[in-house]
Amino acid sequence: MSPDPRPEIPVPGFLFIHGWGGDQEEDLGHAEELARLGCICLTFDLRGHAESGANKEQVTRQDSLNDVLAAYDYLASQPLVDGHAIGVVGTSYGGYLAMLLTANRPVRWLAMRVPA
Repeated sequence: MSPDPRPEIPVPGFLFIHGWGGDQEEDLGHAEELARLGCICLTFDLRGHAESGANKEQVTRQDSLNDVLAAYDYLASQPLVDGHAIGVVGTSYGGYLAMLLTANRPVRWLAMRVPA
């Protein structure tokens, strides 16, 4: 009988927040590395970036924070994710948003790459 390929649950979750003018592509490599270690990772595009269809010049800080809150809540709601073990990695503007997120949601690990 082969070993069960499913991870032991729950596992840590990691949310990646890209910088202003960026997109989730910049985080995929790091997310894949953590996923290989058994974590559940979520990357996404902020409103007004990449193919979102919104004009980033009209996006407010609150719009961006709302996107981050929704992404966090989605990740935390996944059945394999340990809600007490969620990390956030923010790059540049994403680091700023990650810091704001900590005032609204529990974050166990916080990494800010070149925070704005």
